[in-house]
Amino acid sequence: MPPGTVETVTGNHAHVGATRGSTLEDDGPFPLRVPSPLQEPHDKRLGDAGVRLLLKRDDLINPDVPGNKWRKLKYNLAEAERLGHHTLLTFGGAYSNHIRAIAAAADRFGFATIGVIRGEEHVPLNDSLAYAMSKGMRLTYLDRATYRQKRDPAVIARLRQVFGDFYLVPEGGSNGLGVRGCHPPAAWDQVEGFSAMSMGPPGRQ
Repeated sequence: MPPGTVETVTGNHAHVGATRGSTLEDDGPFPLRVPSPLQEPHDKRLGDAGVRLLLKRDDLINPDVPGNKWRKLKYNLAEAERLGHHTLLTFGGAYSNHIRAIAAAADRFGFATIGVIRGEEHVPLNDSLAYAMSKGMRLTYLDRATYRQKRDPAVIARLRQVFGDFYLVPEGGSNGLGVRGCHPPAAWDQVEGFSAMSMGPPGRQ
């Protein structure tokens, strides 16, 4: 595939998202365990040392969008909806947990998705990409040299020429909105016996 070429693979999955405007943390086919539980393991060695260990179990938020994935995505999804976008485009490697997570979340909340994957297409697809396609994600591939320039306005412009309008979620969801979702107290929630407020005020809200 020549450098800079955009090659597209479209799944057969008919994208049926949730009704737009759904509450991002409601119950239903995409339940979110928010706030995530705070667990305290008990170990004699910790007790003897006078240490209290608390584990914030963000891995239990949702099996398809675990850990910090939901926290990075939730404000991006809300912003995409606020701006009137219907399609999300993002970047990731062939085994990217981010690609898998955004496909699941976008399918739940009624967005179409485009995943720009680093490198060449390999068939059959691995489990991560197959799952993303099962959730309606359209996959496209960029050679590694072009992928390294994915933030270049010319690369983004080319993607818009091919796919039309979209809301861009950076690789890993790592933008200001992603940071906001992971920043205390948004990330740590308010849990009895533990307050993230003591960790300092958040940035821009």
